[in-house]
Amino acid sequence: MNEFILVDEQYREGFVVQKYKDKYSLVAARQYDTKDGETKIAVRWGEVEVGVKREKKKLPMGVSLGSDPATILRRALSIIADGEGMPF
Repeated sequence: MNEFILVDEQYREGFVVQKYKDKYSLVAARQYDTKDGETKIAVRWGEVEVGVKREKKKLPMGVSLGSDPATILRRALSIIADGEGMPF
């Protein structure tokens, strides 16, 4: 499952819904065209420090939704719709 959801048409940015084992996440991604005219999706990667030794590791830039993504997304939509916790 790597379904791309377009958010910004001008810059062709969005995110993909990924599933790894039983955990879901939303990962930043963008669309681009190859020289052959084929449209592809590239996941955005970031460098983070991991572990006690603070070793640098490249990981996809994403947000974990856990094993019950529907509950998490309903809560996020509720917050957005109500403006709850929004500073503006």
